[in-house]
Amino acid sequence: MNPHKVLAQAFILQHLSVLFMPVLYICMVAVLAALVFVALYSRAVSSAPRDATV
Repeated sequence: MNPHKVLAQAFILQHLSVLFMPVLYICMVAVLAALVFVALYSRAVSSAPRDATV
């Protein structure tokens, strides 16, 4: 996941300005980490057998 974040930040900074770096840090680190956590958690819960949820 990190190579994608680095490439996306480099692409955005190359075409825009270095002033966007704090915004990119907040958006790419905090929000993306939370989304990955939710995705992994939902994947783990959805693969649980039905007997475990009763």
